Order: sequence, then C-alpha cells, then structure tokens
Amino acid sequence: MHKNIYYSWASNFYRLFIGQGLATIISETVNYSLLFYLTSISKSATILSISEIISLLPIALFALFAGVMADRVSKKKILIFSDTISLIVTLLLFLQAINSHNNLTIDLILISNLLRSTTISIQNPTIQSAVPELVPDDKLLKINGQYSSLQALNQFFPPILGGILYGLLPVDYILLLSGLANVIGICAVIITCFPRNEVNNANQRGFHLLFELKQGLHSIIQVTGLNRVIIYKAFSVAIIVPSTALYPLMISEHFHGSLKFDAPLVEVSIALGMTLSGLCMGNLNNLSYRLIPAGIGVLGIETVK
Repeated sequence: MHKNIYYSWASNFYRLFIGQGLATIISETVNYSLLFYLTSISKSATILSISEIISLLPIALFALFAGVMADRVSKKKILIFSDTISLIVTLLLFLQAINSHNNLTIDLILISNLLRSTTISIQNPTIQSAVPELVPDDKLLKINGQYSSLQALNQFFPPILGGILYGLLPVDYILLLSGLANVIGICAVIITCFPRNEVNNANQRGFHLLFELKQGLHSIIQVTGLNRVIIYKAFSVAIIVPSTALYPLMISEHFHGSLKFDAPLVEVSIALGMTLSGLCMGNLNNLSYRLIPAGIGVLGIETVK
C-alpha cells in the first residue's frame, strides 16, 4: 500500500521535475548562445549592460507578485500560459531570423529577452510553490537536494553547450531549440496532476494581492537574521551581477579570446567555484565560521579587481 502511494506521488511529481528541468537546461543553453551572438554583433558594453538589466528587471518587478498569484490561481494554467507566451515570442523571432538571413537586430533580441525574462519571473515562483503540494512532507528534504543538483547541472552544462551551438549552428536553428524547450515544458505541465482544490480554497479566502504581499514583507522584516541576509544579498547582487554581464566582451575584445571556447570556460569556472564554496559553507555549522570565508571571498574579489 505504502509502495503504491510512493509511486503515485513520485511519478506525478517527476513528470514536472524532469520535463521542466530539461526545458530549463535547453532554454539556458539558448540564452548563452544568444548572449554570445549579441556580443559578436554589438561589441558594446552598453548593449550588454542593457541586456542584463532587461533580463533582471522583470524578476525584480514580478517575482513578488508571482508568488502570491501562484497561491490564488491555478498553477497549471499559469505555467502553460507563461510557456505559451515564451513559445510565441521565440517563433516570431525565428521567423524574423529566416527573413533576415540570420541577421537579427539588437532591438529585437533585447525585446525578446524582456518578454522571455517576464515569463521566467512568473514560472519560477509558481514551480517552487507547487513542490510542497506535490511532494509529501517527509520527502521534501530529499526533493530539495535533487533540485539543488539540477541547479548545479544548470550552471555547468548550458555555458558549454551554448558555446558549442553558437559555433556550429545558425541563430534560427538555435531559436528552434528554445521553442522545443517551451513545448517540453508545456507537455510536462499538462501531464502533471495538480491539487484540484487549490482554486476553490483561493476563492473562499478571497483575492487580496497587495494586502498579502504586505503581510509577507512584514513577516520577513520581523525575522532579524533573515532581513539582514536579504538586504546583504540584494546589495551584493546589484553590485556584482551587472559586471558579470560584460565578461564575454572582455574575453573577446580585451583578452582576444574566443566566444566559442574561452567564454564558456570562464562561466563554468565561476559555476565550479560557486559549487565548491557552497559545499564548504554547508559543512560549517556555526554562523560566525560562515562569515569568515564570506569575508575572504569579498576580499578576494576586491584584490583581483
């Protein structure tokens, strides 16, 4: 009996987990290829900075509201809708690539990045909020570990594959792979069974988006350690992330490296360093011990600069 129950929730959850995981890896691979393509045609730090801002802005604006929306609207509909919008944008860009003989303009790429980032800012909170509903409480720790492993894979493989695709395929074929990722994501959501009572409960409680968002922010502020971490994280991301958007241009123009090989290698080395530091930090139980390597890391960044 227990075995049948296990396979029931596991088979249902892993449809979403595997499908969305594969779609994410393919989509990130395409994003890296488009980043290298944008670098090669623009050769401008300003354009790359604008591209990074456009990619992060929807996440900053919509992620807070997406989390609340995910608890009030059917998660299946949200995921299918966001993937469908992304698919339409990708197909329109694909048609333009064919008509222009793979000579896409910078404006079109930036607009597509904005729309695709908007869909991602809606998808990620929705999937994260769906996991506790699809997984038993005693299995959440195991699933979170597997999700972390998927994120690690998503840091290693897309830069390498993106560089390979950029060197081997024209941009229209690369865009087709992005469309394939959206189709895989939609199919994974369709065959996954979400709890049926989520919409009914939402209607009974009522829909007060701003009020619940205010309650969530108030709860975060009340937890002293948590609000400090969030503030530190926000400032560090605001300072460090924009500079990382320029590394393909620095590699190709300043160091005269290759966007096909050297740029992916740099990205993989960054991901490897983050993974190793995460493992080291995870083995340090005392908070004060964790602050020491964090301080060493900040000092190392300033020294390199």
